[in-house]
Amino acid sequence: MATRVIDGWVNVTMGEVGRPDFLTRVAKDTFKQGDDFFRNYSVDEMLKIMDESGVEKAILTTELSKPSEQVLAFTDAHPERFSIGAQLDPRGGMKTRRALEKLARSQPVSLARVTPFLFDLPPNLSLIHISEPTRPRLISYAVF
Repeated sequence: MATRVIDGWVNVTMGEVGRPDFLTRVAKDTFKQGDDFFRNYSVDEMLKIMDESGVEKAILTTELSKPSEQVLAFTDAHPERFSIGAQLDPRGGMKTRRALEKLARSQPVSLARVTPFLFDLPPNLSLIHISEPTRPRLISYAVF
């Protein structure tokens, strides 16, 4: 039986995020990448990379507060290969929960991602107060 691989953190819109110092260091030190790290990918490019790497499905990162149209185009074109990892602000409370529920009604959301350092917060689970949306399928929560 072949190994099934799901890549849980794929960024197809790095060309849109700018070049903050910490990401430049991550690109160089962690991923051993140069300028090509900060680029966008097309659906066809990503499918080719996934197929060559044996990745069955990719969870694409997008901001919950303003989902990327480019990311949504991936899930619209191939929902069987792509789902959404919604990056959310852990301080948003019920407003964030409602936004997550709204996005999950229209898109294949499989992950709610909390990255506290992006909001200058410590990685403290007591900050996270978003309960599971009322849906027939599970949305996982990850804190990085």
